Amino acid sequence: MNPQTVIRLKRDGGALSGDEMRAFVSGVVEGLWSRGQIGAMLMALFQRGLDLEETHCLLKAMLLSGDTLEMRGIGVPIVDKHSTGGVGDKGSLVLAPLAAACGMAVPMLSGRGLGHTGGTLDKLESIPGFRVFLTPKEIRKQVENIGCVIAGQTESIVPADKVLYAMRDETCTVEHPALIAASILSKKLAEDLDVLLLDVKFGRGAFFEKLEDAEHLARLMVNLGRAAGCRTEAWLTRMHHPLGRAVGNAVEVEECISMLKGKGPRVLADFITEQVAGMLVLAGLCPNEEAALGLSREKLANGEALDRFIAMVKAQGGDARIVDDPQRLPQSLHVREMLYEEPETVWVKDVDARKIAEIVLDTGAGRRNADEPVDHAGGLSGLACVGDRLEPGNLLGRLHHSVPAREEEWVSRLLAAITFSSEAVQPLPLIHGRVT
Repeated sequence: MNPQTVIRLKRDGGALSGDEMRAFVSGVVEGLWSRGQIGAMLMALFQRGLDLEETHCLLKAMLLSGDTLEMRGIGVPIVDKHSTGGVGDKGSLVLAPLAAACGMAVPMLSGRGLGHTGGTLDKLESIPGFRVFLTPKEIRKQVENIGCVIAGQTESIVPADKVLYAMRDETCTVEHPALIAASILSKKLAEDLDVLLLDVKFGRGAFFEKLEDAEHLARLMVNLGRAAGCRTEAWLTRMHHPLGRAVGNAVEVEECISMLKGKGPRVLADFITEQVAGMLVLAGLCPNEEAALGLSREKLANGEALDRFIAMVKAQGGDARIVDDPQRLPQSLHVREMLYEEPETVWVKDVDARKIAEIVLDTGAGRRNADEPVDHAGGLSGLACVGDRLEPGNLLGRLHHSVPAREEEWVSRLLAAITFSSEAVQPLPLIHGRVT
């Protein structure tokens, strides 16, 4: 099918049929459409929009553009969780082994960080030796043996998305909900899932700042996921403040290990156990939320989730000694402790997630462009959280970095990102609502 004909149809406000959408996607994958034509098509889709049927056709064409994982016959529900990204969003490293310990199989395909949001693969690659790229056969075998895997998208799975994602970034067409939904769901449905839980974040540190934008995307993805035969639910969660007390890569891995040991930030650990409980109910393994939450909490408390994490690290070539010796993780040349030095007792009123993310990005712990290297040791740890009661001399945060010339600047910016109250502060719950 002639590319110009398809582009012109959409440019002029027409609706694309399944055949026309397949022609576009196959043209992208097979190299039959030029970069200029792909860019023009993306701009036409972005400006004219896609109705639900067009979005479904785009999703299906992308899903079928390459291989999918074969997970049937494992004998337990195949589940996954996807987050739209946030600051300190490390939950997958705890959720995958915890879900496996609860009797579910988790073939989680994750991505790298870009911009102010961190990436799960970058965090895992801070573990010495950890392999994030596995073959589909290796993924299947590890899920059978351990119950979970966290890996990168293989070359053969949804190849259309790799091209289109990069082109959307180049052509400033990233933000369209239909394009986002097709990108996310094509990769997740390629995992051969029974259940998908979507964590759609909103707030200063999220991709979507406005609740209504996040809710629109959540409803769209739930409709598309369920139409594809996957039990899909979306949670709308707040991302005004960093999740937990660490933002970076190695520092977040260390915090996840603490949570798996029953320590670490309680609010975040509770959030993850709630997510796993939601997946248990969707999977039909527990009759209600109360029973599911009890099972999820039990498997975290008794060490079974930690055992799965250790097994996953070993299976993917990582140094599991980090669990007992975090110093084996990458360490920064410089660590600066910032203390609360005022004489009066205060409570933390606000921690601006976006400002925190920009500091961490500047330390090299994140990337502004896809081909930039990452400093796995950089970031922040011990970060104050909303609701903390502070006395003189209490820790506000530790800055991990390798650029002493910028240390004072970063310290000043961190202090400006935290505000205080003379009265006790009760933080809002992370979960705003659910879209079922």
